[in-house]
Amino acid sequence: PISARARTRRPQRVTRRRPGRPRGEEKDARDSNTTRAMTAPSLTLEIFLYFGKLWDVAFWVLSFLVMCWKGYNLPYPDDAYETEFALLFVYLLIEPARLFLGSKGNKTLTNGPLYASLVLAAYVLFMHVYYVAGQTFITRCDYAINSISLAFVCAQSFLALAQAVEVSRTR
Repeated sequence: PISARARTRRPQRVTRRRPGRPRGEEKDARDSNTTRAMTAPSLTLEIFLYFGKLWDVAFWVLSFLVMCWKGYNLPYPDDAYETEFALLFVYLLIEPARLFLGSKGNKTLTNGPLYASLVLAAYVLFMHVYYVAGQTFITRCDYAINSISLAFVCAQSFLALAQAVEVSRTR
């Protein structure tokens, strides 16, 4: 039978021995000056990226439907409709890459993909601002869905920048 005292005994401190050191000169792992605090992937950033992906599908479908409706019902000037519609397809190419790079940089704790995600975010932010303020015809639906998307992209960009700074600081 195990005594009550043996069950409540604290575990011993883990020690490590550097190669080349005699056995008597072990150093406590917690007292080492060479260890640094490792940063962890940002769960908040990953959550925002995940829900951003879901929102982007809804955003693109809604924007596509609104653009089709506007092209059919509103009198666009020459080439304006085609340009605005083309921007929507360019968004379809850039946004998944931006979200993938942000997630990869967060999970692998590397700055390159995080900064690339921020560069792509600049275009995405420009596009949303254009759709809110610079379009030929701006509907309430355009304003609402692009405002939500702007909030997502700004939050994701801020969290990606904070994670990149944190990763840079720990290296």
